[in-house]
Amino acid sequence: MKTIFLDPEFKCHLTNDGTMLEVQTDVFDIYTSKAVECFRFVPKGHTWIGADGRERHGEFIQAFRSGEVITAYQEQYEADAAQLEAEMLADLDAAFREGVNSV
Repeated sequence: MKTIFLDPEFKCHLTNDGTMLEVQTDVFDIYTSKAVECFRFVPKGHTWIGADGRERHGEFIQAFRSGEVITAYQEQYEADAAQLEAEMLADLDAAFREGVNSV
């Protein structure tokens, strides 16, 4: 579950400028925080009227940045997570070996 903040155009933000609607949702749980700011999200009970005049009702999600940008953010996040995991495993291995050798 993530807390996001929505501006008047329902664009997602990670920080509130004091005028935004605070929403908790699990819709973006699969995305890195940076990628979340590439989306527009209309929560239940709200309506957004797009530039085309069409109404979009609650639980509507739309990317307003290119898919390439979102993919790049996700790939960098996943690469960083894999690197961190590899470092943690190396640290655990070193600690285990040190513990075994001290007995």
